[in-house]
Amino acid sequence: MIAVAVEMSELEQVRQALMELEDVQVTIDGPLAKRVSMKVGGPAETLVAPLTPEAAAKVWGIATNSSLPVTVLGGGTNVVISDKGIPGIVIDLEPGFNYLREHPAEDGSSMWEVGAGAGTGKIVNRALTRGLKGPEVLAGVPGTMGGALIMNAGGHEGEIKSVVNRVLIVHEGEVKWLSNEEAGFEYRASNFPKGCYILGCELGLTPGNKAALKAQVKEHQRRRRETQPLQFPNSGSIFKNPPGDHAGRLIEEAGCKGMQLGQAQVSELHANFIINLGGASASDIIQLARQIQRKVFQNAKVKLEFEVKLLGEFPPEEST
Repeated sequence: MIAVAVEMSELEQVRQALMELEDVQVTIDGPLAKRVSMKVGGPAETLVAPLTPEAAAKVWGIATNSSLPVTVLGGGTNVVISDKGIPGIVIDLEPGFNYLREHPAEDGSSMWEVGAGAGTGKIVNRALTRGLKGPEVLAGVPGTMGGALIMNAGGHEGEIKSVVNRVLIVHEGEVKWLSNEEAGFEYRASNFPKGCYILGCELGLTPGNKAALKAQVKEHQRRRRETQPLQFPNSGSIFKNPPGDHAGRLIEEAGCKGMQLGQAQVSELHANFIINLGGASASDIIQLARQIQRKVFQNAKVKLEFEVKLLGEFPPEEST
């Protein structure tokens, strides 16, 4: 019997190369819906979790040198994943980079190594327990440290950049540190190298008034409970605030509050939130969001832009 060579597709070749790496978990058709805050979406065609910086560098090289689409999945709090899932390679840094290592000094200050997959709530609570100031600006900000760095998260009291010493990234196949200045932090934004993976950071924290910090965080949490539909799965604000206005006000003024499509609903508590009542599809959510866009444009001649990131394949947006 003559053996016939079967040529592997690029996807199969990339999967094989990734599976041969040490400290890398590879899952074919990896489920994602439970991994994101909206609780919708299909699987990742190839879900890849590097567990060490060195493994992440090797994954970067294989993924970048392919023609396959590559998506880095953060905390999953500001995304909507297509019902068809995400094609190509999805990088999940949470399994390998969910850590917080403390290095306290004699003067009461502390240097923290924080992984990109560490939850913001964990970071805030640890800082409160230690009486250290800086991370309290993340109170009420869902997600992970990686996302907080990308958006320079914070509130009225400050931004996370104020306590970031440096950031650990993978770029061009190398693990490297960027200084605070090199990260290019701006208001709710940063300027990391295109295509890099953010693996973690180093924070420099100083002692604060523990009672005052706890009171500040408690107030953040109270405000969030009163103004956001936390009891339902959601992806945070659906739309960006247009210059000089608020998306929620425009949506409410257009009569969209409470609108429903399938099990997706415009929140009665905050009109810039779409909630999953249970069993909503990504299609329901995005179709409802586009209905909102049309109604707001008809009412106020303002085109709302998505704040959430749409991952995977969605039907093209209809013209207003």
